[in-house]
Amino acid sequence: MLEATKGASGEYYVKHVFSDAGTYHVMYHVTARDQHSMKDMKIDVVK
Repeated sequence: MLEATKGASGEYYVKHVFSDAGTYHVMYHVTARDQHSMKDMKIDVVK
């Protein structure tokens, strides 16, 4: 799991370098007050 960093404009981001090419699935979780959001995204990494 990677922890996000809050940017100067209020956005959150994660920096990561994938060591191998392939298809990765990334899921984010956001909890704010009584709301919870999760979304799965596919990332294709090529070398």
